[in-house]
Amino acid sequence: MSEATSTPTLPATHGHGHGHADDPEHIRQMQKRFLIVYGVLIVGTILTVSMYYVYFEEMWQTVSVAMLIASVKGLFVAIVFMHLWHDHRNLGTILLYTGVVAVGLFALTIGSFLSVVGPQYLVR
Repeated sequence: MSEATSTPTLPATHGHGHGHADDPEHIRQMQKRFLIVYGVLIVGTILTVSMYYVYFEEMWQTVSVAMLIASVKGLFVAIVFMHLWHDHRNLGTILLYTGVVAVGLFALTIGSFLSVVGPQYLVR
């Protein structure tokens, strides 16, 4: 007596309903996206490390450049690996609110560096 075993197969749609998971052109497009993100992350890492050797007169300039580099790296990772380019429902609204909050946090961070009490206010 032989038992027939069946292996479950995944649908070729990845849950998107497009049905092009095995299409060679789709695979090339995805590889291209991943390589672009890889390149952005490598360049961003090189910029982050090189920022250690760059001197800015003000701390807010250093923080601004560091936040910009981190934001670009995070944006590319979120768009590709979280598949945000497929999600068109309310994406604009979500990104708008997220951007407003992020700009507010950046402004608070930079503002706190600008309003640091200097040595002229030390109690003697």
